[in-house]
Amino acid sequence: MTLYLQVNAQPLDASFFRAQLDAGCLLELDSIDEVPGQVARKASARLLERTARVFPKTHIVAASRPPALGGETLIPGFVTIQIGSLDDAAVDGFVARWCKALHRGAEKAKQHQKELLDAIPSRPELTELATNPVMPTALAALQWNRTRLPDQRNELYQSVLEWLAQAREEKREDLREDTTVRMSAVECLDKMQHLAFTMHGDPQGRQTQITQNAAARALAPRFRDLPDDERIAAAERFLQEEETDSGILIRRGNTLRYWHLTFQEYLAAKALAWRDADRRRLLFAEQQLYLAEWRPTVLLLAAVLCKQDPELADGFFHEILDTIGPDAPLAERARCVGLIGSFPRDLKSWGYRLTDQRYATNLERCLAVFDAREARKLEVTTRLEAADAIGRG
Repeated sequence: MTLYLQVNAQPLDASFFRAQLDAGCLLELDSIDEVPGQVARKASARLLERTARVFPKTHIVAASRPPALGGETLIPGFVTIQIGSLDDAAVDGFVARWCKALHRGAEKAKQHQKELLDAIPSRPELTELATNPVMPTALAALQWNRTRLPDQRNELYQSVLEWLAQAREEKREDLREDTTVRMSAVECLDKMQHLAFTMHGDPQGRQTQITQNAAARALAPRFRDLPDDERIAAAERFLQEEETDSGILIRRGNTLRYWHLTFQEYLAAKALAWRDADRRRLLFAEQQLYLAEWRPTVLLLAAVLCKQDPELADGFFHEILDTIGPDAPLAERARCVGLIGSFPRDLKSWGYRLTDQRYATNLERCLAVFDAREARKLEVTTRLEAADAIGRG
């Protein structure tokens, strides 16, 4: 591309720029992440690396989004400075500018701004998500397209994931890239769901990160339309593109993790909702139901089941209550009651009511948690959860 000076319309050719770089100047480049294609982005990063070596008098500042959004942030010889999470003032400022850009009238913009700022702090999950620079855009877009943000957090996570996956689909169509990897938002989320289940169900316990090779091998069977010998390569390309196109996954060295752990937990819950045998194996046979690291997934699983059919939630709670017999010690009984008592928050939008009378019976028998002598036998968290469940009951 040839640039021209505004005054005398002289071309700024290669010799002009080389003279400036030789003499020493400040070279600023923005949006490396917007270079189309991972190969081209890496080539741009290597070009900056060579430029810094060839022109030592020149200072170079390059701006890029994180790798999760397609950026290149690790360039040899460069110092990486990462912008921190947004604070409340920054979120407020973003929302104000977003609404001003959407609406011509100041009054309408202020009303929209108030609705969005009222919605975000009303749910702890939204407040946490909004601290990442990407998510205020997602939340604002969701509110704009849906009029209001979902009440239930599992619906919120589904909406955000669909929005991110749809962005991936649109980018793939714009780039017109390899059709073996291009896929719909639904197909993308199906693979993300399978990967989340694989990480949650790891034989060594739930994993929050996975090597790229292991992730590709886990996803390879999902590329059913390709020959066997092409599936792993297709899965690897898919995972590489995910960092750029949706941001659901992020890479740290040779490992991948979900941008937000809640995304992995929610997708794993969705997978478990229809994998009955795996659900019984992981949650009951392997006794992971009560593990703290599994609690968010278990809570989201109940909500997913309830949304599908309240009777499915009934069956899930029946299975939980089946784990304690009539002669179960107080510790086991209180643990079970405490777990079930934490579900109402995620099920209240559907007006769900637990019908298994064993829960009420066990609630009554757990009154012993208030006995000083019996309480000493229980962990503090178990006592608190059981007491809270009794209070709700």
